[in-house]
Amino acid sequence: MRCMTVGEINVDVVLSGMSALPELGQEVLCERVETVMGSASCIFACRMAGLGEESAICGLVGEDQHARVCLESLTAAGVDTSRVVRDPAVSTGATYIMSLPEDRAMVTHLGAIAQLTLSHVPEGLFDGVDHLHVTSPFLQLGLRPDLPDLMRRARAAGATVSFDAQWDPEEKWADTPELAALADVLLPNEVEARRMTGESDLDRALERLLEWGAGCVVIKAGDQGAMAGRGAERACHPAFPITPVDTTGAGDTFDAAFVKAFLADRLNLEDSLAFACAAGGLSCLQIGGIGEPLSSERVRAYIQEAQR
Repeated sequence: MRCMTVGEINVDVVLSGMSALPELGQEVLCERVETVMGSASCIFACRMAGLGEESAICGLVGEDQHARVCLESLTAAGVDTSRVVRDPAVSTGATYIMSLPEDRAMVTHLGAIAQLTLSHVPEGLFDGVDHLHVTSPFLQLGLRPDLPDLMRRARAAGATVSFDAQWDPEEKWADTPELAALADVLLPNEVEARRMTGESDLDRALERLLEWGAGCVVIKAGDQGAMAGRGAERACHPAFPITPVDTTGAGDTFDAAFVKAFLADRLNLEDSLAFACAAGGLSCLQIGGIGEPLSSERVRAYIQEAQR
């Protein structure tokens, strides 16, 4: 599969080893600080490459140290960065992550993320591309109005499309039904699925999302695993037992693994969920969204060992 990701490129500054998140006026200590390439789009692109698929990314960065960290990391992971635009007039985005074993809190400086527009996406981008992944539209203020057209361009070129809305800071979820209807695979987490549909019950949320027109809906539920639906078919899979070190990027790793299994390898829903749950779990055993490469062989071996 030749996969193109269009979206945000930024670094993550990860603070870990804290006993609790600070309250206003309070200071807490952390054990580690690490600056790594981040962003849902970058993590997805890197994971697709690590899982054995051709992967490229299109986005916007500045001419700064954060841009160098991102581009060097993407290249090292095997991602084609030839469609990334570098503009000295903008600053590369950065997310500051306070990470606890059970979850994390984030503060983001958008920078180039908000300034990426359709003008940075060249004509012919989808020539020879099998799949487009789109994520984090609520951070991409410049590109967001044109995302439906971008997704239609990909579909017209014969590519499948996956879409992970991520969190809407305004909690309005505007345009989400339109974007969902253009997705072959829709990939919210459980909180997002409930908020965007207004349904507290996950089964009902799944049905509502399918009614919006997505080809397949997958809801990630963290340490509870994941559930999915396509047409009349339903499936679920529990999470694999792990002791997480850092959950950053686990959902994006899950996304890549599910797309790899379901669309590239054409596995059924249940086996695709198992592959994605295993990959997402393994990603929690390291600091940052990428860390060490995660190959398909390693994921399959982990599943086999867990089933013994």
